Amino acid sequence: MKYLELYRYINELGFNQNLTETELLHDIFLKKDYYHLLLPVLNTIKNNRFASLSTIRYKLFVNSGLKAKIEDFVYDREITPGVILDFGTKKTRDAVICGNKQEYTFQNGKYISDISQINYDTIFDLASTSKLFTMISILKLNDMGLIDLFNPINYYVKEFINLDDVTVYDLLKFRVKISTDKRVD
Repeated sequence: MKYLELYRYINELGFNQNLTETELLHDIFLKKDYYHLLLPVLNTIKNNRFASLSTIRYKLFVNSGLKAKIEDFVYDREITPGVILDFGTKKTRDAVICGNKQEYTFQNGKYISDISQINYDTIFDLASTSKLFTMISILKLNDMGLIDLFNPINYYVKEFINLDDVTVYDLLKFRVKISTDKRVD
């Protein structure tokens, strides 16, 4: 891909992002954002003209610094005990596996901690993934004109009487801290 083709591609990306029916996604990226994202890809391809696609993808991954960022997230900041990031295609997959799992075994009447590195077979708790599906459903309802993201949440759920200044959009963006002394089901 030559630089002129890159500019054409970036123009097309900018045009296509505005075709969505969700106005909030219009102009979410500027041309300079796309350029900043794609220029390293173009330069890697240019500097490795005869390399295989797998090699190019590996070089892009190494240059991205993603592995170091994930290790910082897991080991240094201790935000999560582990991450498996699987990427690529069905034919050419790569993964970053980082962190430890902690399981317990029952031995001699006691629970014993068993810490080991995570791997492809590690099972993770899916705890908060329901938030993702809820958000997708809400955005779909918005696209269908059945709800308005900028209405207060208590317009739809009357029980939230103390949230009269909080919109659906605020909740989707995690802009509001909601706490309670009891579990909310």
